[in-house]
Amino acid sequence: MTVVQNYWDWRLSYNTGSAFGMFAGQNGSRIFLSVIGVAATIAILLILRRARDEQRWMTSALALVAGGAIGNVIDRVLAGKVTDFVVWKVGKTEWPAFNIADCALVVGVAIMFLDVGREQKKAKEKDARKAAA
Repeated sequence: MTVVQNYWDWRLSYNTGSAFGMFAGQNGSRIFLSVIGVAATIAILLILRRARDEQRWMTSALALVAGGAIGNVIDRVLAGKVTDFVVWKVGKTEWPAFNIADCALVVGVAIMFLDVGREQKKAKEKDARKAAA
């Protein structure tokens, strides 16, 4: 179903692999990808326990990544595949179908990169002030 002509469609599809269909149809990929998702979520929870109060952007980003991972693991465990339904395109060029969990993962990772860059910039400015003093 077209939402915005030549830009956005709803199209039901299923992905038995990971991003862009990697590992699709391979024996054990369901278990492997589920274990990776659960392990990543556990690692994120451990990181969040150590986060400082002022790390709001990073904790929000990690929560998005964990939520996306959990969403895809639930699909994979219950259905054996991830349900994708959003297709973005420009004219005839289409990106692979994705879902809301994928959006959470991508936005979370993007926020992490931006936050790490911001923190590095702060550290450089702090070092420059120390050197100038």
